[in-house]
Amino acid sequence: IFFAFEETLIYDLNFMGIKAGETILSIKKDTINQNNIYHLKSTTKTNSFVDKLYKIRDNIDILFNQKDFSTIEVIKKIDQGGKRKLFKSIINYDSLKAISNRKTIKIPGKVLDPLSSIYYLRNKEIKISDIFEFTTYDNDKLKEVRVVAKNIETISTPNGDYECIVIVPESKNGTLLKNKGSMKIWFSNDISKIPIKIENITKSGKMIMLLKDIN
Repeated sequence: IFFAFEETLIYDLNFMGIKAGETILSIKKDTINQNNIYHLKSTTKTNSFVDKLYKIRDNIDILFNQKDFSTIEVIKKIDQGGKRKLFKSIINYDSLKAISNRKTIKIPGKVLDPLSSIYYLRNKEIKISDIFEFTTYDNDKLKEVRVVAKNIETISTPNGDYECIVIVPESKNGTLLKNKGSMKIWFSNDISKIPIKIENITKSGKMIMLLKDIN
């Protein structure tokens, strides 16, 4: 395992090219039913300027297995533009079912949350042209994800400049994806593979998280 077990990453949030607020990703070790897990917490909060246009207060908790990073439990409290959504889900790997507060679906096996997949990738050795494939489970939807390590780029942050290896999503036939829900990640090109920049294509537009502090 390459990343620190207890770590808090603080990001500036940019939306449609404007400074929009802050996202915090924090991870720690925990146990559930004698199983060793990670507890990943994500909070996103828009600033007072953006609040007037489109207020966001999102809180996400993901519990996942320390060995293979498979999702165990998810609680997402999403509050965006005055609309609130609650999504809770527990994954039962014995019966291969994901049971949420909305419905139950069959899963093919190990599933990752899109957010915790960042930590799954951090635990890999990554070289240019490497391809990683996994299944994500998010809001009652399963998605076959394929990402490729594309190139090396230098990213400037309030914390300094980082040489990064760029991970981009692609379809099975090798074309790059730019559709909703696709995530592009710039990992520091060293053993800790800190996600320096994360770009997310949402329904409303492109959201960019840029690292500003590490605790």
